[in-house]
Amino acid sequence: MELPLRLDWSPKRRYDLADDGDRRALYERALNQALQVEDLQTFINADLLIDLWPRLWLPRQLRDLWQARFPQLASRH
Repeated sequence: MELPLRLDWSPKRRYDLADDGDRRALYERALNQALQVEDLQTFINADLLIDLWPRLWLPRQLRDLWQARFPQLASRH
């Protein structure tokens, strides 16, 4: 999967979703950079997010906001 420039301006914008490290990197980038709901709907899968959540490296405020909105994430942390 390739993220658009508005979400990822690094030279490596293509992510192999079969690779755990790439999946985590894509989710971290999308969660940190998305400004539009459509981007989250396009690049974030709810079940995969729940699975990856405890291993994602996210700013505390962002993590707190997501966990407040989606309590099922907090139970995974």
